Order: sequence, then C-alpha cells, then structure tokens
Amino acid sequence: MCLSKCFVDGERPLNLTNLEELYLDSNSFANSLLAQLSGFSNLKSLNIRNNQLKGSINIKDLNALSNLEKLDMSNNEVKEFVPTKNKENESLEKLKVATLNNVFINGTVSLMQLLETFSSVNTLYLRDNHFNDTISTQDQLHVSSKIEELVLDGSYINNNIPQGIGVLASLKILSLRGCGLSGTLSTQGWCDLWKLEVLDLGENAIEGTLPPCLANLSSLDYLDIFDNQFTGKGASTALANLTLL
Repeated sequence: MCLSKCFVDGERPLNLTNLEELYLDSNSFANSLLAQLSGFSNLKSLNIRNNQLKGSINIKDLNALSNLEKLDMSNNEVKEFVPTKNKENESLEKLKVATLNNVFINGTVSLMQLLETFSSVNTLYLRDNHFNDTISTQDQLHVSSKIEELVLDGSYINNNIPQGIGVLASLKILSLRGCGLSGTLSTQGWCDLWKLEVLDLGENAIEGTLPPCLANLSSLDYLDIFDNQFTGKGASTALANLTLL
C-alpha cells in the first residue's frame, strides 16, 4: 500500500492487518505513528522516510512488527533509539535491511550502540549522519557480528571507529567515503575482516600507508582510496593482490 506524499498527519487510525508492504514516506507522521502500527504483524517492508519523527524512539514501539524485513526511516530527526531493557530486540529478529540516512544530525548517537540495537540486520545504510563516540573494548564485546554491508558515506565518525571495525567479522562491504577521517589509518581491526570484498575509503584525509594486512584479505577485490594522502610501499603492497580497483 502506497500513501506517499498524501500529507497524512497521523491522526487517522491504521487498521490494515494483512499488509506486507507499507509506504508512508513524505507525510507528516510523528512518533505516535509507531503505536498505530501495532496491528501490522504481517508487515515485511515499511517506508516512513521524510516524516516528522523526532527525539527518542523506543524499540519496544516496534515490537508488533515481528515479520519486518526492511525498514526505511531516512530524513527524520531521531535523537536516539532506546533499546529494550534486556537489549535483545527479539521483535526485530527478521529485520535484514535498515536504511537510516540523514537521521542522526546532532552528534548524540553512538554508532556502536546503534549496531547493537539493530543486531539482526545484515545491511545497514547510515549515510549523512553525525555519530559521536569512541570505541572501548567493552563496546566491542556487545556489537553484533551479523552485519555484511555497512555504508556510512558522508557521515561524521570518530577517527578511532575503524580501529574497532574488526569486531564485525561478517562484513563484506564497508563504505566510509567522505566521513572526515584524517591522520594515519591504524592497523588494528582490519586483519580480522576475512570476508571483506569491497572497501571504500575515498574522499577523506587519511595519511601514511595502508594497513599491510589488507594484502592478506583474499576476498577483497575492490578498494577505493581516491582523494586521500596515502604514501609509501605499504600502499603498493596492499594493492598488489587486488583484481579490481
């Protein structure tokens, strides 16, 4: 069902329990919309981008969407997602693709906590956001390893985020294009990404050499380092085994 750009304000109850796809993008729905979706147990795809969701979103408000596989909440102004108390979001265990572009703009959200909250997803789009966190060993212990594609293009992330990325051992695609990364790239974390196929580090200000262990990642066949300041033999060594550049 498509109600895109219908200027619906969210005051009307929604009672279409057999729907599997629902497009409510570009309307004026507020946070109360999530409670109105409580009867949509068969919903597999939900698009609520370009609405007026703001502040804190409780994951428990999505509990009824037990069959949800795809979620798009882009272009809203969410401050945070509040996880359930036991931190196991069983209601979203079927969620595989989450698109949250241009949602977190105030720098109050932790990327690591967000990955934990959406622990079931294997594809996560987080373009044009502002994350404000550093990674501790304790943070890494709680992050899901199921994610296969993580796209952070245009998002502001702390320079030490790549150091903890190794905890995401299932990653196949990682895009950090235009994320404001600067300085040298730590060797920590990269050596554990044995399944990595695509790595995009373009349009940052990274200096020095690439981590030598990139040359040992046999699955890696695409590496984009455009518009950085890499130098030295380390870069040549890491690039030598790539089949596509």
